[in-house]
Amino acid sequence: MKKGITPIISVVLLLMMTVAAFGVAYLWLRTFQEDVQKEMEKSAQSQIYKSKKSFEILGVFEATVNGNPGVKIILRNTGEATFSSKELQTTLVMIDGKYTFVPVNLATLPNFPPGSTITLEIDKDLFDPATAGSEVDLADQQTHKIKVFISKWESSVVCGPLDDGATYCNI
Repeated sequence: MKKGITPIISVVLLLMMTVAAFGVAYLWLRTFQEDVQKEMEKSAQSQIYKSKKSFEILGVFEATVNGNPGVKIILRNTGEATFSSKELQTTLVMIDGKYTFVPVNLATLPNFPPGSTITLEIDKDLFDPATAGSEVDLADQQTHKIKVFISKWESSVVCGPLDDGATYCNI
């Protein structure tokens, strides 16, 4: 008589190992699927939140800011959600590729609620010299592309001089 595992015991062991392997695979796939589903829900919520925020540029004008030549840009919140003061801290303005971060006075503007307007007043000296910001000239009778970024959101407009003698454009 040979010593070893009988065929019945070997079949039972093989079945148990197969069931265990399928169980481990099932648990791993279920965990993986739950993680993917949570990430997709987060992404969808982020997109919904982002879609509720928007703004538009109402006007761009040459102006005197703190006694220096500057630019005034009027914005309106056209979305359903408020831009927080933290988001306003990262406001960036580009005029024909010349950019500056806009210093926002949070004491006077704690947030930017839906339907409201704000005016960004930018001293031309604040434009980055590396992008020739000091040469920003809206009164040169040319067409200019203006972009404003607030955190992840942006609005842009292309405008030129006004016929009524105003310094720049009123959209």
